[in-house]
Amino acid sequence: MKTPKFYKKDGTEDTARSKRYARIVSGIGHLAGTSVKCPALGGVPVIITKHSIDEIAFHASKSAKSTAAALDVVNQIKTCTNPRLSKPKSNRQLKAFKFIVVFTMTGIYHTDTTKVTVGLKTNSKYIQYCLTVQ
Repeated sequence: MKTPKFYKKDGTEDTARSKRYARIVSGIGHLAGTSVKCPALGGVPVIITKHSIDEIAFHASKSAKSTAAALDVVNQIKTCTNPRLSKPKSNRQLKAFKFIVVFTMTGIYHTDTTKVTVGLKTNSKYIQYCLTVQ
């Protein structure tokens, strides 16, 4: 997969973000098509898709902390807590889900909040959507 080019607000290319994106995709790309049991969802498997990896890489490449969390996505799913169920926003990509479950964890990476977003499809399968550190 080709790494997209990212640009800063001043119009210059953000090569650091492009490198972080490539690192995430190469680090977790092998997980596409696998599933991880999520204790917070009662042991239900959460499927990691190629689209999940693209979304994680796009959002997590914004900072080094998010990149570190993204590279540990399996552990993040296994240890996530504090689920919050909601209807999907009007975002075109989120419309594919019947419900969105957002898990928030504090203190995993320094004192920041890690958000793991999982979508519930109409066929009752949970799909990993995104992971960010704020």
